Amino acid sequence: MPEQQNIEFKASWHDDYLKWVCGFANAQGGRIYIGKSVTINELHNLVEMRVLSRIGETGRGTYYELQK
Repeated sequence: MPEQQNIEFKASWHDDYLKWVCGFANAQGGRIYIGKSVTINELHNLVEMRVLSRIGETGRGTYYELQK
């Protein structure tokens, strides 16, 4: 799946990616796919900041969505 107006692929999380989150939130929504370089602590921090919601408990079925 190639990048599109509402799809972004990133190797790891950087706080400056919040501009994409804001852009998607102000438009029609979108998805940011973040690679394996993201640490559990980074994901936990984004959940704590209410940027992401964790879906699932553990393992491969777990993913994160942009908070609504």
